[in-house]
Amino acid sequence: MPYFAVMSQQTPPPAEPGGPPPAAPRRAARARIALIASLVAVAVLVGALLWWSPWQSEESAAAACPEDATHFADQETGLCFGIPEDWVRVDEAELGESDYTLVVESDSGNAWAGTRPVPQELSATDPEDAARKMISVLAEVGADAPMQIDTGSLDGHDSAVVELKTVAIWYQVIAVEVDGDIVMMLGSTFSGEDGLIEQVEQVHDSLSLA
Repeated sequence: MPYFAVMSQQTPPPAEPGGPPPAAPRRAARARIALIASLVAVAVLVGALLWWSPWQSEESAAAACPEDATHFADQETGLCFGIPEDWVRVDEAELGESDYTLVVESDSGNAWAGTRPVPQELSATDPEDAARKMISVLAEVGADAPMQIDTGSLDGHDSAVVELKTVAIWYQVIAVEVDGDIVMMLGSTFSGEDGLIEQVEQVHDSLSLA
């Protein structure tokens, strides 16, 4: 809020011998006005920052992880992802006692993807180890079975993508280490369904951290 000051039009009285010169009170008044103006400017700036920062952070978070009919944020794992238009989210009631926290599937039901924490019983040491062990459980093969592995990072966090194709089923698992814990997204469909494999990969490629 701007402030205004009105200077007195009165001529200062003559200075007493040995006293300050007549211009001194006017300089002091100008100094006070300048000080007040500086304080007001600082207050306005601080107020603007306090208002702008929370609004900006909320907007950034929303932009980074939107939620609508084709975009989801899993609060349990902190993972965000999108799905093709003909995919749907599986109702939580249908998951029953499953450890999956969010599951989506194609309209045919022949392809799916789901998020979950890494099971403690896997005793995983890192994302690659977690993904390999999870696929070995799903496909009922040994953890040393030949798998396609790609390690890297997701939003600055260590991650691994492990893929396995059997005669009948195709699997892909993405594991990410976040704050000392490992979370993952799993996807699967039939080995001969190239179109559905591409859709599962599309879901996995959209993965980010909330």
